Amino acid sequence: MLLGAALFFTIVPFTFGLENLGCPVEWVAYKLHCYQFNLIPLVTYETASAKCQENGAELVRIGNIDEHNFIKSQWEILYTDSSVSWTGGQRDPIENVIFKWLPGNMRVQDSLDYWLSEDEKTKPGNQLVYKKNGNNFGWSVAKKNDVHSYICEISQDETYRILEKDTGLDYGVEVRNKNNIKRGPIMKMEPNNTVFVLDVDESVVLECLATGNPQVKYKWYKGSQELSSTVNNRYTVTNGRLSITTPQASDSATDYRCEASNEFGSIYSTNAQLTAGSLGYFSNIKPEKELATDFNYKIIQCPKIQGKPGLRYQWTKDSVTNYIKTERQQYMFMSNNGRLYFSEIGGPDAGKYYCMVTLSGSGHLQLTSDQAPSRISKEIELEVKTGSSKANFGPEILNEFIAVFPSLPMIGDEIRMECFAYGTFSSPFIYKWEKIDGEISSRATLSDLNRVLTIKNAQRQDEGTYNCIVNSNAHGSKSDSKNYTLQLQSKPYFVIELKSQLIEPGARFTWRCMAEGRPAVTYSWLKDTKKLVSGGNIQINTNTLTILRTDEKRDNGMYQCTAENSNGITYSTAQLKIASFAPKFIQYHLPSSTLAARTGKVSLRCHPDAIPKATISWSRNGADLGLDSSQSTGRIQKLLNGNLFIQDITQSDAGEYKCTATNNQGEASQSTKLRVVENLVISRRPSNIEVIVNETAFFYCGASYNPDFEIVYKWYFNGYPINVEKDAFYSEGTVENQRGLYIRTAQLKHKGNYTCLIESPLATDAASAFLTVKAPPSEPAGVYGDGTTEDKITIHWLAPNDNGFPITRYIIESSNKLNPVWKMASREIPSSAVEVQDRLFKTVQVLGLQPNNQYKFRVRAINKLGVGQPSLPSADYRTLSSPPKRAPNDVGGGGGKVGDLSITWAPLPPEEQCADGIGYVVYWRVKGNPNSKWSKHVMKGQAKEYYALAGLNYYTLYEVKVQAFNEKGLGPNSTISSIYSAEDLPRAVPVDVFADTYNATALIITWTPPVNDRPTMRGKILGYQINWENRDVDDPIRYSQSFYGEISEAIIIGLFPNGYYWVTVQVFNTAGLGPLSEKYLGSTGMDAPLNFPTEVTVYSRDSSSVEVKFRGIGFGIDESPVTGYKLCYRSVREVWDLDNCKDIGFVEDGVLGDLEKDTLYKLRVLAWSGDGDGKKSEAIYFTLGGQVVFDPSSYSLLAESNRLSSSISILILCFLCIITWIY
Repeated sequence: MLLGAALFFTIVPFTFGLENLGCPVEWVAYKLHCYQFNLIPLVTYETASAKCQENGAELVRIGNIDEHNFIKSQWEILYTDSSVSWTGGQRDPIENVIFKWLPGNMRVQDSLDYWLSEDEKTKPGNQLVYKKNGNNFGWSVAKKNDVHSYICEISQDETYRILEKDTGLDYGVEVRNKNNIKRGPIMKMEPNNTVFVLDVDESVVLECLATGNPQVKYKWYKGSQELSSTVNNRYTVTNGRLSITTPQASDSATDYRCEASNEFGSIYSTNAQLTAGSLGYFSNIKPEKELATDFNYKIIQCPKIQGKPGLRYQWTKDSVTNYIKTERQQYMFMSNNGRLYFSEIGGPDAGKYYCMVTLSGSGHLQLTSDQAPSRISKEIELEVKTGSSKANFGPEILNEFIAVFPSLPMIGDEIRMECFAYGTFSSPFIYKWEKIDGEISSRATLSDLNRVLTIKNAQRQDEGTYNCIVNSNAHGSKSDSKNYTLQLQSKPYFVIELKSQLIEPGARFTWRCMAEGRPAVTYSWLKDTKKLVSGGNIQINTNTLTILRTDEKRDNGMYQCTAENSNGITYSTAQLKIASFAPKFIQYHLPSSTLAARTGKVSLRCHPDAIPKATISWSRNGADLGLDSSQSTGRIQKLLNGNLFIQDITQSDAGEYKCTATNNQGEASQSTKLRVVENLVISRRPSNIEVIVNETAFFYCGASYNPDFEIVYKWYFNGYPINVEKDAFYSEGTVENQRGLYIRTAQLKHKGNYTCLIESPLATDAASAFLTVKAPPSEPAGVYGDGTTEDKITIHWLAPNDNGFPITRYIIESSNKLNPVWKMASREIPSSAVEVQDRLFKTVQVLGLQPNNQYKFRVRAINKLGVGQPSLPSADYRTLSSPPKRAPNDVGGGGGKVGDLSITWAPLPPEEQCADGIGYVVYWRVKGNPNSKWSKHVMKGQAKEYYALAGLNYYTLYEVKVQAFNEKGLGPNSTISSIYSAEDLPRAVPVDVFADTYNATALIITWTPPVNDRPTMRGKILGYQINWENRDVDDPIRYSQSFYGEISEAIIIGLFPNGYYWVTVQVFNTAGLGPLSEKYLGSTGMDAPLNFPTEVTVYSRDSSSVEVKFRGIGFGIDESPVTGYKLCYRSVREVWDLDNCKDIGFVEDGVLGDLEKDTLYKLRVLAWSGDGDGKKSEAIYFTLGGQVVFDPSSYSLLAESNRLSSSISILILCFLCIITWIY
């Protein structure tokens, strides 16, 4: 993983001469080359290559082991342990074991010294990358569409190619505050996709924010239709905010956009999607009964319901308030697909299930309402039939997993991956996740017994293959696994943005943008919101716009490069200004005098602002030096950037040097007197610098000195020495052949005065300059509040230092003493909407507070660079008390002891009680008469349950509601819920009880169920209890087993063969058991066969079958007679399935057909009778070639792939192959 944004490198343009004059700021010199390590943003290979070429460089190419070791040394400083960077290497398309450097197709040295390991060469992908894995560093391979950091390389002789002119809108403008420069609109806050809930939200807001000078004006559009109060009085446009009152379904659209304009042109915001969220209703028809069998897995589907944009599911059992909690019922799983899963179901799981659905967001669409509607389905009855317990099986991951939500995940989404397995649940399965060939992001979390992996704010680097592994226990004796390859869709995002430009008239001008997205991106161009097409003076080639000959009247304006795919539209915006002016010296002025040491070197700068580009000439004492920058030799040179460079200085070089800049608009000049001294002197003095936070600054401190003496450089910050060896923010380096100090990833704390001190044995010289760091705003001060009411307060604060860019917005955060978490107390507030009090304090009103709560507040400021640090918290302010603002949630209940009506609810949390003296008024009445009077009971304190006396009204449907109150009064009533009072003991008795032989150890019991009505059952049948005792035992123990559901038969097991048992049946409900039925005497059968067949032999028969022969068995006095024989067989790669047993009748040979070639089978033979299956014979192994000798202890089953992994000796494998071949 890369270090944070603090290591982002921005290129600062410089120009250099033809001789090796070092590397630009942000580039690192090694021998005769410069290297730029671009850590973020992570980009694809094509984008990395394009970004290097923007500066005339290429992706790094490694020539020898020394260069490789240099890269390694820089990597250890800048990167973390699991980083990857693109290089210029690529696999040869014909000989894929060979790699070549691009461009040029020079073969890459094939030495293991460069590679992480030999295995790296064979990994998928064709691009050569640098990779660090723990302590190991070297080459690996990656796919072109992966995203990584990258390294650019350029020869020092070619650094003049980094000639990206800094000709932005501030070029040639003489203002102290660059914020006062006239410029067109640039969008700073795009409108968000928004969901409103129909019939719930009273209004919905879309908002954009643009900067510009003069002030920007706004319009809003839906498609091509401009929106305003004249079009519809529900629309209000205030600055960049569009408000729609009483939003309707017809307001839903995907093409809302904001237009910002001033005298320089107009631009569009990105499109915003406005969606009407809605939730339908469940059908009034009761869902069909769900049937399941003991010891099997089960899935219950939530009934269909319409809702958009998304739904969130919850399940309850037997009551709408009895929520299923999977941390307790760990064999259950609630999926985002609306299904409830059981890994292994049992009798106690029978009952009534309710699906609760709540409207939610989906992907990039999030609800703005805090009052999301919800619905509860009709009861879904689950009946669990008796089944036989299976031997331990599983875990086995179901086919629909790994399930991923949203189904088409996009960059920025919160992605949920679900994994669930079924099988025997004697102990909870153990789930774990891994990412193949990568690490799972630190933004990922595990939940729900590790069955759910959630990745927040998914990014391109989260793509890859994820593996869910399920083990039966901690030792992993049985396991299963499944993979899912995550690929993220994305709206286009720009990796190469447009930059505002100042261009001379009549010039050929080219703009290039570059965006990434999935699916592929298409490009178009806009000028002042009007689409541009190729023709005449304009040439457009996808992402490249060329103006053949610029014209001030025609071409001035705001341009937008539009990148579009099926996921949306994104704009890169910049201003083009056509102008020309005579040369001016604004950015750098020559000092009135310059000192240089004899035999030393000196560089005199000449950097005018001029459009068109100025021609530079130098003179000394009025005489033209006649220098040509194309000549790279000589003691005195004019460099490509116009600077004058003198080396081996003599006394005769002293004099007045004049730089003259000339273009077709005029000329300007400046001069300095060069004095030659015998001692040390700083010839290139540091000058004041402005830098953006997290970027790098460089202070020049070039010395001119006698090379016969050694010199020492020392640096000071605000008077204190800087230790460049121990402080990672500082390092010394060389730019333009001048030494200096780097301040890397500059922070606000680095703002201050820097002094360069140079010492030699003969002299000392020093020079100072100031570093200004531009950053997000500092923390506001003096936060206080007044005007407190029940739900609002007015907050005041002092504006902070804007740190170089105007403050555009503020954020107010609040923390509640009862819930001490800092949350946004309001939307981001535009600075234009903040009132100013007494010319000092900013003022805004915060709404939506809870009554009778103690709050603290803090403020953050925002400028174009981001959100600043929060202010210190204010003092505590308590809102005024009021009656409760809302009713309790989750009102329900039911059940309890006989004669009770149990009413439950979720009590109000402390922060929502609104005053002291909380209590609840509970109301109830028999359902069916809407005019009947409500009974009520007042409960003081934080109660959550009340038992009303129902008396004889057992199992009666009631309407209930709950109302909160406090010392200030009553709050609103809850919605009415319907619940049943507690059941009474059943009076019903099952009749016609009969017990019949099932097998030697089991009886099947049947009966006629009683009438399931209220007078008889006094509730609802929950199930039946079967009681039995051994007739032939003195003082027998009475055994019982409960069976859930409305059934009329059940099987009791674990009895003795040839035994007689008295059996009774009772019905039960939630109140308890009903009376005993009459007794019935039943008998178990005789023993199943106790012996097994012997002398089992398998012979090949034909191309798809074998013949099996064996010796049969007799039977004893306690065994039932043998009815026939079964051949039970399976492939060794499968688990036993008792249904895969072939009954061959009462004979001692049989045929097994439809067998597969090259497959090893396992066979066991058993005898059976009317009382069950007998014992199985010893295992025999065979193929289509016949019986083989085989040791199963050397064979293992790979559950995750259902493929065999064998360690059988080569001799046995050969034996099997020979048999099959002979056959």
